[in-house]
Amino acid sequence: MTEMVTNRLHAARRRVGDLSIVQRNESSCRMLDLPSAHLRFSKDADYKARPLFNSPILNRALILKHTLHNHEREFLRLNRFVGTKIIIPISVGDLSMGGFTAFYEESNFANLIREPACKNLDDDEFGDDMARLAEIAALPSFDPYLASERLKRRGFDVSEHYFNVTNADLERMRTKIGEEVVRLVTLAFKACFEDADIHVEKLGELLFDEGNDHTLEPLRLALKLDEAEFRRSMFAWKGFLYYKMQLEETKDQVKPMIAEMMSLDFAPSHKTKGPPLDRTKRRIAKLMYERYNQINETIMVYDAAFQAFTKSGRPGPFRTFLLQAPRVFIDTGERMACLQHIMDFWRRHFPTNAPRETLSFDAWVNLFQDFEQTLSGDLKLDALKRSDEAKIAPVVPTPEVLEFDADGREVVR
Repeated sequence: MTEMVTNRLHAARRRVGDLSIVQRNESSCRMLDLPSAHLRFSKDADYKARPLFNSPILNRALILKHTLHNHEREFLRLNRFVGTKIIIPISVGDLSMGGFTAFYEESNFANLIREPACKNLDDDEFGDDMARLAEIAALPSFDPYLASERLKRRGFDVSEHYFNVTNADLERMRTKIGEEVVRLVTLAFKACFEDADIHVEKLGELLFDEGNDHTLEPLRLALKLDEAEFRRSMFAWKGFLYYKMQLEETKDQVKPMIAEMMSLDFAPSHKTKGPPLDRTKRRIAKLMYERYNQINETIMVYDAAFQAFTKSGRPGPFRTFLLQAPRVFIDTGERMACLQHIMDFWRRHFPTNAPRETLSFDAWVNLFQDFEQTLSGDLKLDALKRSDEAKIAPVVPTPEVLEFDADGREVVR
């Protein structure tokens, strides 16, 4: 009887409702929005020639980083707090119809996904798709620039069209860093049009949305890039704009989150276990500040190269930076993903001025272990060599550094 009830619950859980709500509201770091990519690029030659999956159905799926509820962690038998959810829409053109869902971490995931999404694949094709899903599930974030570069380094040749910033994040980018787009467009096109201001809005949209339209030819020529280099460089440029936006938003969130974490106190029955946990919290605070400062240093190198082009009229440093950008995507993206994972979890479960979710002491221990493990992975800095940095930015301003004391409080100098 219990087994029958469990099966019914699992069957009900496979169906999800209106996916358009998810698509509209999720951030890029939590969602691979493949339905949108399909609608925009399905007729594009590169999109068709270098697919993300062999399965056309998987190429139209929503793939989410999902914060696991307690019952989901028990069902999946996971100690960590985030899983990877694959959702197959009933209709790509009408996501409100819902879809079929499964967690990659389920023990029988391959069997669950084969019938609805991969039944027409042979064994080799299906195995290849499972390997690609394994790489995607292992990503700390679905940041599109990190995902693209990680798969490329693993030997999967995938079109950049599959990796796009979500509409919600794109609007935030337009609002927060649209000025950089205007400066770049005006500089590159002022020699081509009598009134460059008329074209700024249109060309800025092209840079945000495509980055390889023939209308952008003057910018390609100014940077002395061939067509393939230009396409990759515009993808890279948008990546650094994305990281810059995230860093700006993160700066005002790191300190309050750490202060809340450090202020946590536990019941008297756990006082003997408290000191080790306090040390863990201090290590987490230290690592969060370190990751922030490492990302900031890379963004400062980008800023110096951008300024050399837009203020001094020297395209060389910016061109060099863009061509070398994929080398720093992995490190910068993973560091940002670490911070985003922790702060996103904290915001969702412990919103400001709202009742804090009740966790057992053991759950707090597991949570902080998850945070520390996320932050202390092997994130060896693989940024530009010093010789390259000298070419890009002879004088790089000293970045603003966040410092902290032994209790995880910010040091103000």
